Amino acid sequence: MEQKIKQILTKIPLSLQKPSQRMYFGTAGYRTCATKLLSTLCRSSLVACFRSKRLRKVVGVMVTASHNKSTDNGIKIIDSSGDYISTKYELYCDELVNCEDKNFVDTLIRIYNEIVYDEKNGNDNKNDEIFDGVVALGRDTRESGAGFINEISSVLSMFGCKVIDYEVVSTPQLHFLVRECNSTNAEACKSSYTQHLSKWYKCILENVGMRQMPVFVDTAHGVAEVIIKKLLPSLDGKHIDVINSEVPLSKEQLQIELSENEKICCKEFDRSEKIKNLKMNGLERPRMGFKANRGLLNLKCGADYIVTNNRPPQNLNISLSDVHRCVSFDGDADRLVYFITDPCFLVINGDRMNVFLVDIFYHLLYKLNLLPRNDKLKSREIIIGDENTKNGDYIDKRIFIPKFGAVFSHYSNSAAINAIRKKTDVVVANTGVKNFIREARKFDIGVYFEPNGHGSVYFSENFKNFLQSSIIGQTLCGEEFQCAQTLLALSNLFDPCVGDAIANFLALESLFDENTWEKMIKMYTELPTKLTTVKILNKHCIETEDEIKVKNPVQLGNKIDELCKKYNGRAFVRPSGTEDLVRVFSECETKENCDKLSGEISQAVYDLCGGIGDRPLF
Repeated sequence: MEQKIKQILTKIPLSLQKPSQRMYFGTAGYRTCATKLLSTLCRSSLVACFRSKRLRKVVGVMVTASHNKSTDNGIKIIDSSGDYISTKYELYCDELVNCEDKNFVDTLIRIYNEIVYDEKNGNDNKNDEIFDGVVALGRDTRESGAGFINEISSVLSMFGCKVIDYEVVSTPQLHFLVRECNSTNAEACKSSYTQHLSKWYKCILENVGMRQMPVFVDTAHGVAEVIIKKLLPSLDGKHIDVINSEVPLSKEQLQIELSENEKICCKEFDRSEKIKNLKMNGLERPRMGFKANRGLLNLKCGADYIVTNNRPPQNLNISLSDVHRCVSFDGDADRLVYFITDPCFLVINGDRMNVFLVDIFYHLLYKLNLLPRNDKLKSREIIIGDENTKNGDYIDKRIFIPKFGAVFSHYSNSAAINAIRKKTDVVVANTGVKNFIREARKFDIGVYFEPNGHGSVYFSENFKNFLQSSIIGQTLCGEEFQCAQTLLALSNLFDPCVGDAIANFLALESLFDENTWEKMIKMYTELPTKLTTVKILNKHCIETEDEIKVKNPVQLGNKIDELCKKYNGRAFVRPSGTEDLVRVFSECETKENCDKLSGEISQAVYDLCGGIGDRPLF
């Protein structure tokens, strides 16, 4: 293969030349302005190809920038299991993306050998000639996406890699399709995703009863709209009404966005005949996103806008007073939040969804008599129905007690966490979806949501097998049987690998009733919180332990502890992953103290860490 790579890359094409700025694989992959992204996408997609060759399975590449503005784009890489790739492969991506052009071929060959042949571990099982790799591609609705997909396909094809192009999909949908390809050893049909969601949504309704109340939908003008429209016929979805306006942008907004899109279409892509041809496949029509029947992706709408600004979307096609409750998705449909307008505007964020779902599962487990009665009956790794457990004790499958827990963020409201401590185990995870999923998988039922609305519910195979055997074995009857069927349906609807906002939407809608919102609000009263940022010269001057405890500068750590004690609150600072700024989070029992705590910590960060610009005021 070494000679083949050298022959292919006698001259490095534009699409594989070093990017103009250093790129870092963050918690959401690579993400930046589309004009700077082409070679980053193409170089990192080769790592996906090599991973596929090693595993002899399908790996996914999703081109999306999620909730970012429409002129940005990015890439996420999906492993064969449907999970995101491990840190090891993220580092391979960083190394390959950022290496100099003169070193690219040698670096590519070394990374290829380390991944495919596993040379670092002395494994020389060279199976690459048998399997060339298969990469499933998907993209969101951004204008730059189609051209990027074409160029990635071209690069992968140069290396003999087969491409499955699923075109416009949500990020969770591509996770599902990759998983489906590998579980069936066949190319998954794109529609299998919506069929799967519809099947298990209907199954839940059969057990809990029809509760389809009217709901308005803010799709952020993204892929959620495409999927929901495909789902409607099978869901009898007359109760779903998309509220994003079909009115075009103002003249000023249009000019700004056209300017940005023209940069995408011209500045980066007119440097070779190859790229000029690529431009014809989706990158030459900057006005396509501004037709009267489409709005601009994420512009003053969508889940991130709702949470960040604590206000409704600004492009409604009906009066806000007519919107009793609304669900808002983000651009690639991997997170959602709700908001209600009666009696006042209130965001139902990830914390509230977490608390609501914990309450639902608690009562389902209670009705099944599956809540822990003592420490000895806490869940353990057993083979359901087998007398040979790890500790040698026989536990009848009828009294298998699942380990039940919830995962929150350091940014979560303490009132939400305290509201469920008596019902379940609680874990506070570090930022990043991988950390949440890792913690959730320590439970048989692990509910995890970030405040921004990204999350899911994880069910262990052990517990799913228990439910299945109980239902098939007819060991349950009446209400218990219905509860077990509901749990099993929910375990299939919630995505096991990533937050799927469409699946979460269907699950929540199937569980909501007329009294849900009042109950949800009464579950807890949020403590005042504040999140601000401080610009500094070098974010690396701050070192943290467990993400929230400042180790260096020591003076800053001591000052934060002193201020938290002074105002009887909670606070932490966290350097940004991409910019030279620091996020300051504070929480207190009163808004006045919260503002003071936030302001004094912000000033301490500014004074002790080389603040830029005006000193923070409060």
